[in-house]
Amino acid sequence: MGRIFSLYMALLVAGFVVVGVRWPAVAEEATSEPYASVAGFELMLPAGWVTVDIPVGMMFVASGQEALEGAGTVPDGVRMILVNVSREEAGDRPLGDLLEAFITSQKLPGEVVTGPDQATIGGRQAVRLEGSGEVGGDAFVYLAAALVTEARVGYVIAMLPQSREGELRASVEDVIATVVLGEPSPVPSDDVN
Repeated sequence: MGRIFSLYMALLVAGFVVVGVRWPAVAEEATSEPYASVAGFELMLPAGWVTVDIPVGMMFVASGQEALEGAGTVPDGVRMILVNVSREEAGDRPLGDLLEAFITSQKLPGEVVTGPDQATIGGRQAVRLEGSGEVGGDAFVYLAAALVTEARVGYVIAMLPQSREGELRASVEDVIATVVLGEPSPVPSDDVN
């Protein structure tokens, strides 16, 4: 499992996940029912949104297959990444510092414009921040959050085009508000090697 997690973290650090080119898997379409991921997240997604679960504690969500796969660096819709790590792995730093460090690891161009601010997500202590930037002439905004349980830290980053923020922001806020953090599913033994 360590090798698999290292590979996905390398992709994150390289910035391919949020502002990347292509996603590695076929997505599953969400319904209006609560969605429980193998990454250990439960959340409510609008009908038609898509998800890709990775057993090592990562989940990708998008407002549609086109937004998930979009060849451009800024999606036409919403792209989200959710990462679930142990508190031990995250360290003892304040939650706001952990979220800012996670944002930095994503190498998102641009800057934080608000936060981190205290919040409650899924009934848990959390922090939120917002940022904006530009890639290839396309302006984007991102909404980010970190939430904690006794054993886990969950990170959420949602990226959307600034030109569609008014149309998409409420849906993104609704999804983030429903995130519940739990334990990720174990990696099947044949995926370890």
